[in-house]
Amino acid sequence: MIDDPILARLAARAASAMATAAAATAAVQAYLETGVVEQEDDLVSLKDAETEYRRSNDTLRRWATEEELGVKVAGKWFLSRSLVRRFKSG
Repeated sequence: MIDDPILARLAARAASAMATAAAATAAVQAYLETGVVEQEDDLVSLKDAETEYRRSNDTLRRWATEEELGVKVAGKWFLSRSLVRRFKSG
């Protein structure tokens, strides 16, 4: 844990940027492999994902953060449907 609040905020922003970059990298890789451009509606809020995937908010948050299947936008986590599909398929 980082004690300095400024460093903690910067670390959180860096982690969010890394998640965004990971999602973008995955989208580019998927395009290169399939020739299919991801849909604009690829992102789903954790609240909506609870119903869609029938998983708890804690599980979905872990997928978003630890498995790097999501991105934080304006303080809220969203999952990438395409990344979740790939994650669940193996």
